[in-house]
Amino acid sequence: MPYLLRFNESNTDEFVSGLDIDILSRTSWRLEFTIAIDPAFDSFEVINILGKENNDRASVYIQKGGNFAGNFDVVVRTIGGSTATKFTADFISSYTNGEPQEYVLTRDGDDRTCTIEGNSFGGTLTQSEVAVNNSTTIGRRDSSYSKQVDLYRLEGYDATTGGTKLFDYDPSLSGGTGTILTDAENADNGTLENFDGTTDSWWIEYGSTAITADGAITLPSLVFAGSATDSTSEVTAAGDITLPSLVFAGSATDSTSEVTAAGDITLPSLVFAGSATDSTSEVTAAGDITLPSLVFAGSATDSTSEITAAGDITLPSLVFAGSATDSTSEVTATGDITLPSLVFAGSASTSEVGQVTAAGDVTLPSLVFAGSATDTTSELTATGAITLPSLVFQGNASDSTSEVTAAGDITLPSLVFAGSATDTETTEVTASGAITLPSLVFQGSATDSTSEVTVSGAITLPSLVFAGNATAGQVISDFTIQIDNTAKIIETTPNSFTIRI
Repeated sequence: MPYLLRFNESNTDEFVSGLDIDILSRTSWRLEFTIAIDPAFDSFEVINILGKENNDRASVYIQKGGNFAGNFDVVVRTIGGSTATKFTADFISSYTNGEPQEYVLTRDGDDRTCTIEGNSFGGTLTQSEVAVNNSTTIGRRDSSYSKQVDLYRLEGYDATTGGTKLFDYDPSLSGGTGTILTDAENADNGTLENFDGTTDSWWIEYGSTAITADGAITLPSLVFAGSATDSTSEVTAAGDITLPSLVFAGSATDSTSEVTAAGDITLPSLVFAGSATDSTSEVTAAGDITLPSLVFAGSATDSTSEITAAGDITLPSLVFAGSATDSTSEVTATGDITLPSLVFAGSASTSEVGQVTAAGDVTLPSLVFAGSATDTTSELTATGAITLPSLVFQGNASDSTSEVTAAGDITLPSLVFAGSATDTETTEVTASGAITLPSLVFQGSATDSTSEVTVSGAITLPSLVFAGNATAGQVISDFTIQIDNTAKIIETTPNSFTIRI
């Protein structure tokens, strides 16, 4: 979680020392800081940003009233001097409500600029600034004017745009503890001096886009409807994450980047409906991931890149309906992967599902191509067994899957080409164990151009049938060939021979 550093008005002697900031003496520089001003900020009071440890003059500060006749001013002044560049903002109420605001001060030669939350303010230069270098502080020693201010970030650059970052003081790097303000750029860390309150009370935790739990997270319904957009970045739990329903409806968009659990992740329903789009990048669990229903309906699109589990991944139903498209790239598990039903219906396509990988078994009880659906999935890989009880091509469906590979057994109980279906580029079916195809059937005008079936064990095809006008290179069905200890050829029936060696 992020933290801010609070300079408390109850002790105006609070400051951060030990800094080596040499920025204001440069001819070109940019200073950026985000602060929240005490809502009680009133006439002739000062908010100190950069100061000097042994002098009551600040070099960058915000002042209301006093010498500036009630205006709200951002001031850059000479150390120890009375001259300054001031930027006058007349609508003080917009910037004293206790909410964080971003300030940007720049110098380009004699030109000075100041913006607050993107609004520009004019200023006049009366004298060039001088170096503050290693005597600089954040805040200053002054008991007369200072009020509470919350520091969210302080950064400096050696040019008005781009340029080398000289320092980057980020209170969040404290982790909410200690008396060190960390410089994320050059490790020129500062030391908190005289901060009042109980231990670590000066570090204030504030809101974040993360959803985090030490235990379990349960979201019974997470729905994106209409043109809704989600930019939440992280959902994290040390226990389990359960989302019974994750739905993208209408033209809703999800750019959530990570869903992470040290335990299990369960999404009973993940649905993309209408023209909804999902660009979620990672779903990760140290345990199991279960998605009982993953459905792409209408023209919905999924560009999720990774589904990863240290345990098992189970997708009981993965369906592409209508013109839906899936470009998910990887489904990976160190345990088992089970996809009971993988169906391509209508004109649906899966064009970039690059790898389905498991250190254990991969099981697809039903892989079906219906209508004009197309599959260009490239690899199914397992160090265990791969089982596809039914692989069916119906109508004019096509399969260009290139490799099915297993270190164990491959079993395809039914491989059927129906109608005018075509298998044109399934180049290799390979196993270091056994390959079993109980039924390989070509029906109607179906064609098979599969090039290689390879196994280091046994290949068994209990039934190889060509029906109708289906074609496969060579078919020998009228001869019985037997080899034993003799070398005789005996004709037993017309067009049937026994060869004995």
